[in-house]
Amino acid sequence: MTQTNGYSSHKIPLRETFGSQASQADDRLRREARIQALMPDQQDDEMLGKIYDSRLIKRLAAFLLPYKLQTLIAVVFMIVSSLMAVAAPWIIGQAIDQGITAGNPQLLRQWTLIFLAAALIEWVTNRYRISLMAFVGTQVVADVRSQLFRLSLIHI
Repeated sequence: MTQTNGYSSHKIPLRETFGSQASQADDRLRREARIQALMPDQQDDEMLGKIYDSRLIKRLAAFLLPYKLQTLIAVVFMIVSSLMAVAAPWIIGQAIDQGITAGNPQLLRQWTLIFLAAALIEWVTNRYRISLMAFVGTQVVADVRSQLFRLSLIHI
């Protein structure tokens, strides 16, 4: 008599289904060994060491120093853009509460203009942030490549 397991159409003899605990433990160990063979990433992590290396971060951060102003401006743009994105639902709530519910079209118009200004500010600051970060990232990669090339010429 055979039965099928729920995962494949492979038929398992009934006596093996209720096999001894030792054979089940052996099967489990064999399955785990096959899984480990398929997942080399864990072994790579052990070979490479820890994931966060503060010395490496400091060396890479040194490449950002020439672009400190652009990076700072991009961070400010990111903060402003995030604040405007978070403010939008609050502005809409104020427009509903003070304009629509209160029946005051003047305040509704005012909150609508405030919302449009907030959306425009969010869009502009987000665009400039993306442009600045793309510029800084490209320059940093170019600087790293240039230094690597110069070092490779020294060691030839």
